Amino acid sequence: IYNSFSDNNGITWSEPYRLSKKAGSSAGGINMLRLVVPSIGSNGEVYVAWAWRNDAEETGIIFDKFLDGGISLLDEDIFVSNMPGGSQFSIPGIYQQSDGTDPGTGWPHTVCDTSGSEYHGTIYIAWADLRNGSDDSDIWISKSSDGGDSWIGPIRVNDDPLGSHQFFPAITIDQTNGNIYLLFYDRRNHTDNATDVYLAISKDGGQTFSNIKINETPFTPNDAVFFGDYIGIIAHDDMIRPVWTELEGAVIGIFTAI
Repeated sequence: IYNSFSDNNGITWSEPYRLSKKAGSSAGGINMLRLVVPSIGSNGEVYVAWAWRNDAEETGIIFDKFLDGGISLLDEDIFVSNMPGGSQFSIPGIYQQSDGTDPGTGWPHTVCDTSGSEYHGTIYIAWADLRNGSDDSDIWISKSSDGGDSWIGPIRVNDDPLGSHQFFPAITIDQTNGNIYLLFYDRRNHTDNATDVYLAISKDGGQTFSNIKINETPFTPNDAVFFGDYIGIIAHDDMIRPVWTELEGAVIGIFTAI
């Protein structure tokens, strides 16, 4: 994982410098370092996390942070959580990549609370994994209130009984009040590959979550058609805007809910 920064509105960029102390496989596939999405703290801190897996099939979520555009780096990456099944696990009906690997069904997403709430400064990482079994992927969140030095969790986000799949999480924070919103695909209501879209809400700093279904009708993906991890959410001043993909047969559509 490398980083480059600009301090003149993107006109020029610094020389790239390496963040990750543990390397992934250059051959690609499941052993690559995956999904680095920076999150910015209220004082300009940069927080990053990624999914890591090596040839020994050790898996986990790694965290790093820096100030000064990368001048001040951690001596060692911080291990946040193990990730049973890794960040690319199979979901029935979801298309595999051309190299035979699965899409990023569990890739981690990082956000930081810069609101004026009591949870100001808290960093959250959301992901999905198979710690409850290969037929039961779940959405998880870990949080840190000390700049990422220590982590609480994992905390289970989906509130259904064990035994169904939840995958492709996306997370945002309403920076006017500190509320946390997670969007994900969900099969709690079905015994086949029919899929719904759920929104999880936390108003207590990620300690508890309520879940609501936000799609009108379920859809059934087709593993012969590329689906992708195209899902996202943003919120501001209690206005929530989720976006997700639905696939029926060979027809792909983009959806939202107000």
